[in-house]
Amino acid sequence: MSRYRDAQIGGCVEAVVEQRVDGSTLVRSTEALRWFPPRMTDCFEQWAQSSPERMLVARREGGGEWRRVTFAQMLARAQAVGQALLDLGLSAERPLAILSGNDIEHLTLALGALWAGVPYVPVSTAYSRVSQDFGKLRHILGAVAPRLLFASDASYVKAIDATVPGDVTRLIGPHEFERLLGAIGARQSRVPRRSTTKASTAPGTRRSGSIPRTRNAACSSTAAQPKTSSSRPAPSSASARCAPRSCWPAPPACRTR
Repeated sequence: MSRYRDAQIGGCVEAVVEQRVDGSTLVRSTEALRWFPPRMTDCFEQWAQSSPERMLVARREGGGEWRRVTFAQMLARAQAVGQALLDLGLSAERPLAILSGNDIEHLTLALGALWAGVPYVPVSTAYSRVSQDFGKLRHILGAVAPRLLFASDASYVKAIDATVPGDVTRLIGPHEFERLLGAIGARQSRVPRRSTTKASTAPGTRRSGSIPRTRNAACSSTAAQPKTSSSRPAPSSASARCAPRSCWPAPPACRTR
C-alpha cells in the first residue's frame, strides 16, 4: 500500500483541486497572471537609468572590505560582456558555461549573456570540486557544447583539463575576466539588447541532458510568485514600464558572501 504525506504547495493563494480517475491530483491556480516584461533585462536597464547609483550587489573581499557594484556599473559591464561573447562566436548552439559559486563575475556573465541573447549554463560546483571522476560535468559539457567556459578560480583546473575539449575558450579567475572586459571597454560595446527567446539553460542532475529556460518562462514565473502586497496595481497595458509601484517591486540590493 502506498504511503502519502501532507505537502504544502506554493506559488498561488487561490486554486482549484481536481481528483482524476487515475488517482492523480491536479492543482490549478485560478489567479490571473500579473503583467510581466518580455525580457528580464528590461527592468535591469530601467533601474540603471532611473537609479544609476543604487547598489545592485556587494561582496566582502578577503581583507574585509566590501566590493560594491551599482546598477549603472553593472549595466555597462553586462553590455561589455555581451559584446565579448558575440565576438568570441557564442550562440544558441555554442553557449557559455560557468563553473563558479555566487560571485560578482558569475552575475556579470549571466546578465551579459541575457543581454546578448546567448544561452548560459551554470554548472554545480560539486561536479568539479567534489566529484572524482567528473562524470556529470563531462556529460553536461558534452550535451551543451560550450564555446566559452568561465571558472572563478584555479580550483577548477583539474576538472577542466579532464573534461573540456580543446576548441573551448577558457577564462579562469577574476583577472582574466577583467582583462576581457578591459579589451572590450577600450573600443566600447556596440551590442544591442537581443530579443531571442532562448535565454539560458540550467543543467539537470540526471543524464537526460540540460533544461532550457526561455526569457518568457523566467519572466512569467517571477510574475506568478505570491503577491507580497496588494497595494501595487498592475500596469494598464503590456507596454507599461517596470515602475516602482507596478507589480514588479523595486529591486533590492543583494549581498553575497
